[in-house]
Amino acid sequence: MRRLLAVFLTATLLASSAAPLAARAPALLHRQQAEGRVTGRVVDARTSAPLSSARVYIVGTEIGVLTNADGRYELLGIAAGTHDVQAQRIGYHISTQTVDVPSSGAATVNFGLGEEALSLEQVRPCCKGACPA
Repeated sequence: MRRLLAVFLTATLLASSAAPLAARAPALLHRQQAEGRVTGRVVDARTSAPLSSARVYIVGTEIGVLTNADGRYELLGIAAGTHDVQAQRIGYHISTQTVDVPSSGAATVNFGLGEEALSLEQVRPCCKGACPA
């Protein structure tokens, strides 16, 4: 009798805990199908040399990565639809491209960043906290 009761309770618990999972399964499946990815490469526009450590991100989100040594990147978990993808690196102009991300698969966005001259303010040495005029 105890064994029959244990089997019954186990089956009841399994069935009741599986119901919420089964109810969420279509939503999770839909979410997975509605997400794509963006891949590409960032290079110097003049020399075509790969740019490592360039920041590539989806504008208006927190989704972003740095390019690898070959200038390649991959953004995962991007909602299907049209997005602005931006690439930037110190010493180069920021570049933005619009991309249509498919609900499954990948969209490719390659960037050629042009060099940008940086200017710094003059540095004046100070002695003991008093700066000469």
